[in-house]
Amino acid sequence: MTVLQMVLVLIFLVMANYNSSFLIFLVMFLCHSNSIFSVRFRRGFTLLEVLLVIAMIVAVSFVGAPLFQSFQVRNDLALSASAASSMLRRAQVLSYSGANDESWGVSFQSGSIVLFQGSSYATRDASFDDVYDLSETIVPSGVSEIVFDRLSGRPQSTGTIILTIPSGENVSLSVNGWGAVLY
Repeated sequence: MTVLQMVLVLIFLVMANYNSSFLIFLVMFLCHSNSIFSVRFRRGFTLLEVLLVIAMIVAVSFVGAPLFQSFQVRNDLALSASAASSMLRRAQVLSYSGANDESWGVSFQSGSIVLFQGSSYATRDASFDDVYDLSETIVPSGVSEIVFDRLSGRPQSTGTIILTIPSGENVSLSVNGWGAVLY
């Protein structure tokens, strides 16, 4: 009896609702014969077994790799949004406290988010820059720079920063007139 025939018989018996003791007896009888199910001492694996295992590993890899990559990109988006929010809040606190007697701001560029000291990114003191590198899959858009007034901590401009990934998913960070960061 071939393996396929045995599987079909077992499926038929289960579908036909035979009692379980008869089913166990049938399986034991089929396994006792000189088939691939018989209990023998073998050394090693057959080529067919090795090929089946390799095929299963390849199949799982083909299904799992895109899922993992998608998860990784969405995780990068969440981490970048959190870093952007933290940098905006940090710039506001530094401005409010009058650190180095200067205003502080955050610039959103392709590939990075920069916390800077100065009234604008163009006139900043680069020695105080704190750079967060964005993943290549994340594209910032919207307001490119937000600077907070010294001592009041209010932003000189308000707006929304949008971080987008290739699948179209995005995270919006809004800064209102009081400097609250919402996302």
